[in-house]
Amino acid sequence: MHVPSRLQQARADETRQALLRAARELFTEQGYAQTGTEQLVQHAGVTRGALYHHFESKLALFEAVFMSLEEEFIVIGAQVMSPEASAWDNLVAGCHAYLDMCLRPDIGRIVLLDGPAVLGPERWRELEDQYALAAVLAGLQQAMDDGVVTPRPALPLARMVLAAVNEAGLYIAQSDRPRVARREAGEAFDTLLDGLRA
Repeated sequence: MHVPSRLQQARADETRQALLRAARELFTEQGYAQTGTEQLVQHAGVTRGALYHHFESKLALFEAVFMSLEEEFIVIGAQVMSPEASAWDNLVAGCHAYLDMCLRPDIGRIVLLDGPAVLGPERWRELEDQYALAAVLAGLQQAMDDGVVTPRPALPLARMVLAAVNEAGLYIAQSDRPRVARREAGEAFDTLLDGLRA
């Protein structure tokens, strides 16, 4: 009994991953609106029934792809932070790692361009808060405790820093010269952050 059930679970996981990969590729290349469910299942090599077994709609599949990209932000952000570095330096490094990721077409299209329109501004912000706000808030609070940032209410400040990071990312994603835009956005963002220092 256990072996077939494990096999079934492995096949189900494989199907889900195939759908997520296909969706990421097609949503990146074409955008959400231009990608049909028939195209998704053909690209994934699965049936329409398999799609609706794992995701109740194309929107649910988009949200799952969006969340997987947000999880990548967390992983990469953690990789650039160092236990030897100050909270401030880790916060700055994490923000710049995010801006580097905004050079990727999948991040630009799915998270920044289509995300707010497809998910709706409230759900998009809810997911952004879930993945990014806590990290920014913790970094700012620790930087205040360390005396690097002037003490002030941390939550509104964290929201403004997160909004600035997202706007910088959007600037990169919409640019015809993304690497130039990345440099410009990074310099502007550093100027804003320097204004927070005590």
